[in-house]
Amino acid sequence: MFGAPMLGQWKRGQAFLLGFPLLQLRASLGLAEVLDLGLGFDSFYGTMNEPLLTVKVGGLRAGGWSFAASLEAGWAFFTTRASREVRGARWITGQRNGNLSPGVLVSYQGTHPRAARLFIELRYTLAFDLEPYSTSPLSGVPPPFILGHDLGARVGAELPLSARTSFVFSLGLMVHTRAEDSPVMPSAAVGVVTGL
Repeated sequence: MFGAPMLGQWKRGQAFLLGFPLLQLRASLGLAEVLDLGLGFDSFYGTMNEPLLTVKVGGLRAGGWSFAASLEAGWAFFTTRASREVRGARWITGQRNGNLSPGVLVSYQGTHPRAARLFIELRYTLAFDLEPYSTSPLSGVPPPFILGHDLGARVGAELPLSARTSFVFSLGLMVHTRAEDSPVMPSAAVGVVTGL
């Protein structure tokens, strides 16, 4: 689910991750041997909720290594207006109303069927802020939308517990380029992945 290997045609996977800053749910279906399509949901524990559409394309393998590209597109809903938020969900996550996030994945798994699936993910996020506001009376009328750019990296592993269930953990770092966001935000998560 989180590494580069594909699910396989008509195979399904589900995942639940509990962590900081996000709670994550994922469900994916292998439409082809090299294409997975999925739905997701990210939440900053209720103050930001974001349904997602995910696409992963892969199939390139060399020994125990796998490579894939992914794309996540989401629309975030915030409980607090941007003009009233002070170091809240936007500041921590870097997310805005619309978010488009391409990424690349590299994974390694040993030859044993129950070997851990290690993964590295590099991701760029383009955030569409549809709630820009003036920060001072003399700053003028804000534009209708503002683009934000974030860069992230995550490492982790899926550790098989049985033929269909794995424990997953990840550690990451996100760099925000907007002055209104935290410059750097670490992330950590643990959870469970299941496959059918």
